[in-house]
Amino acid sequence: MSSNLAYKLRKVRQTYGLTVVEMAKELRGCEPVGLEISAEMVRRFEAGTQEPSEAVLMAYSKVSHFPVDSLTNDEIKPFFEQRD
Repeated sequence: MSSNLAYKLRKVRQTYGLTVVEMAKELRGCEPVGLEISAEMVRRFEAGTQEPSEAVLMAYSKVSHFPVDSLTNDEIKPFFEQRD
């Protein structure tokens, strides 16, 4: 798992201009249906005090439209860190 995962998850939310409440709602709307994600959980993911499950990482991928690998692998830079 990425040592920068918490930072990357926060950047995903910030890139899309979402609050933690809005991010939790977006994540709950992703497959698999029934993901129980609260705003407090999003805060803990972003603080690095709780590691998200694979299903939650898949939901982040669907919301952000980039691969899970860019979140979980520090050797792959997500779009918000890439430079020309």
